[in-house]
Amino acid sequence: MTGDLAGGGLHVVSLFSGIGLLDLAFEQAGFETTFLCEIDPIPSTVLSARFPGVPLHTDVQDVTADDLYSAGAVPDRTVLAGGFPCTDLSQSGRRAGMERGSGTRSSLYWEIVRLVDQFGPRWLVLENVPPLLSSRGGRDMGTVVGSLVDRGYGLAW
Repeated sequence: MTGDLAGGGLHVVSLFSGIGLLDLAFEQAGFETTFLCEIDPIPSTVLSARFPGVPLHTDVQDVTADDLYSAGAVPDRTVLAGGFPCTDLSQSGRRAGMERGSGTRSSLYWEIVRLVDQFGPRWLVLENVPPLLSSRGGRDMGTVVGSLVDRGYGLAW
């Protein structure tokens, strides 16, 4: 998305930001990063250096729509982006899945859904590992697809 769309003031709210590589790609395309969230202190240090002045929250479970509005995010101009934890989906992980309320790291996906319900960003860009497609016999990918379609989003992967 470049040109008119990026010039129209689109911005990124980044969850599970890591060291901000996805956010840097958006910025190179002309988007502004307005909000970051990363719980790991080492990547958070990198984010603070890469995105000075951008609000950085540590726990996605504490983020609210009011936090996003306070950072200047506007639903119709927001891309909510992030790579939720793959710990329980990847082949090198426990393959325990991401069911709501399961307490797995991968179930933090539901925090994205909570914020989508509260804030309603126009676009989502989510990233995860290929085994999401086959985790728990494909049910976890079905859960992601179903939860987003239920909220009116079109999908591509």
